[in-house]
Amino acid sequence: MRNYCKLYFALFLLAILSYTGARASATDTKSVKSKKEKSSVNRPEQSAVGSDPLDWLGPLPKVVNEKVTSEAFDRVFKRMETMMESDLREEPNLREFVCRTPAEVGPVPLQKIMEKFVAEWPGSRYNSTSLSALFTAAREGNWLARSWLFTYMLEYTTDPILDYRRMQLLHILLDDKVGVIYSFASRLFGGSGSGGMGGNSPDIFEIHAALHNSYSAQYKVGKYLIGSKVPAEANAGKRMVSCAMNAVPGYVGLLEKEKNSLNMMTF
Repeated sequence: MRNYCKLYFALFLLAILSYTGARASATDTKSVKSKKEKSSVNRPEQSAVGSDPLDWLGPLPKVVNEKVTSEAFDRVFKRMETMMESDLREEPNLREFVCRTPAEVGPVPLQKIMEKFVAEWPGSRYNSTSLSALFTAAREGNWLARSWLFTYMLEYTTDPILDYRRMQLLHILLDDKVGVIYSFASRLFGGSGSGGMGGNSPDIFEIHAALHNSYSAQYKVGKYLIGSKVPAEANAGKRMVSCAMNAVPGYVGLLEKEKNSLNMMTF
């Protein structure tokens, strides 16, 4: 794995900080617009789990419009920028990678629900009963379910209220410093393009995602490291791939299925 010097980090951070909330929002919205044809599945969870399946994220403002949502976006992105600035100061030590099961990372109540959701993928993403179960697991504090939920919301957020809810969830994920945050940063600011898990070399955000228990990132980074001529790095790559494929029953098939996807899942 190539070395990332501190100068590279400083320049890269300047690029990140130059993005405004509007630019990032536009970047994210572009991918959402391409999926509006799927209006029949945009919000199946609404009918599945009640009028507001995300009320556990906290209260909504009396008025939620694009201005309010934009302000919420700016607040959470300032938090993200601060975290990234701190993390990118030093080069990550991939050789010391330690595999952690979901239960070792954080709370996993109703984990069987998550396992069923994964086993039924991709049908589960369009099934109201499966989505209801995912929302329930996230509500109960399952960190992995919340990561999956965030990825789902990135794809199907289409109005200011759901945008605001997404920002509330992002604050929680920042509190827990889970890998999906870094995968999200990669989608916004990364340099590896949309090559899927089997595509281009991982960018710095994907590397941090792998080190913060994103199993999809571990799979991609691990696959890349396995080809290293440095034995310690190649061994770390093998550990990463093994960790990702054994984290949850069903991940083996899922990772292989998604590895060439242009819309890499982040979990």
